[in-house]
Amino acid sequence: MITAPIRLFLLLFLFLAGCSSGAMQMQLAQMAEQSGDAATAAARYETIIAQEPPGPVRCEARVRLARLYHEALNRPEEALAQYRAVVQECRQPGFLAEAWWHLGQEAFRRAEYESARRAFLRVILDYSGSPFDAEARLWLAATYERLEQPANALRAYEEFVRAYPQDGRVAAVYRQMEALRSGGAEVPLDPEAVASVQVVRQTEAGSFQVPPRDVDEARRLDDAPERVRFGPPSRPNAWEELRSWTPSPTFGYNPRELMYETGDLFGGEDLKENLSTTGSNLDDALKALGMLYYQIGEVEKAGACLERTLWMGAYDQELLRTLTFCYLHVGATDLARETAKKAWEEYGPPAIEEMLRWADNRIAEGRTDLARRALNVLQGFSGDLDRRIELLRRKLAQNE
Repeated sequence: MITAPIRLFLLLFLFLAGCSSGAMQMQLAQMAEQSGDAATAAARYETIIAQEPPGPVRCEARVRLARLYHEALNRPEEALAQYRAVVQECRQPGFLAEAWWHLGQEAFRRAEYESARRAFLRVILDYSGSPFDAEARLWLAATYERLEQPANALRAYEEFVRAYPQDGRVAAVYRQMEALRSGGAEVPLDPEAVASVQVVRQTEAGSFQVPPRDVDEARRLDDAPERVRFGPPSRPNAWEELRSWTPSPTFGYNPRELMYETGDLFGGEDLKENLSTTGSNLDDALKALGMLYYQIGEVEKAGACLERTLWMGAYDQELLRTLTFCYLHVGATDLARETAKKAWEEYGPPAIEEMLRWADNRIAEGRTDLARRALNVLQGFSGDLDRRIELLRRKLAQNE
């Protein structure tokens, strides 16, 4: 006669026999974890990671192992190593949101606030709707305070309250907002000290549902047919376009983060609603932000915004001219030449003449390196322009 424990063992054996090696190890690891045997569970997850190829099984093992290292085994550095591996090789949004959240939190605790800022923004921008969204918004605001950016901190706190009005930490956030509005808070908010709510993890599939946008109630901003737009009349995939943006290889900034930090995206309800419908304002907003940065001397940020606008296929003479200047500022002369050439082909001599006037002004200011770069880049478009460039070269030599 087969006793109940033996029958259970046989059923378990038959079940596991039908599983792949990785799936079998995963089942055994989870059983050990559920029974409270963290060390055995961790050893099995380590085996899965060592034996399985990159894919969903190994990703889940990495996340579960990171949690055990962090919560049960007091091995924080090894937990962080697993989370770093997750962001490199995994695709499940729930796991990625969790990993970026923990990496940001640890960077915050180490006073590496710029790294923390980038990590929290990844959670908010790439994985909105995840269980870590509220935490990332609150910690981002506290990060801005420590970076001595009170305007960004206030805006981030406002976004937190707007998105999570029932959260138990709202009262503490309101007090901090009032302190910032009255001239600055003497003590930055400690996100670990305020009453916290537990983060609900997505443990199995590493996924979550992003709330659908209410397109029907969103206000349409392009209902005036006579309005001339800078970009295309419609960009229905605007949110996907935003999610795809990465830091500029030339200028170093991610224009998506710049839009967030200026409030033009998440603080600007008009643009936010427009992106839910036609998305036609995305090009206009990004170009306008780039031009604003250029006017206040933030050349790298300006270049990142204008470059991305051009990559989206939206440009005019002003954008090409200003982007050329940005490339010249950072010494990217090949890209400056390529952009100036596009301006020449699209708009003819007037576009280059504007650039020559810019070079002349740099000579007058004594910024000879910039002027020389500009003249070298603009050489060769036409004989008439080259003769003017030669005159400017003589003027440059006299000023050196």
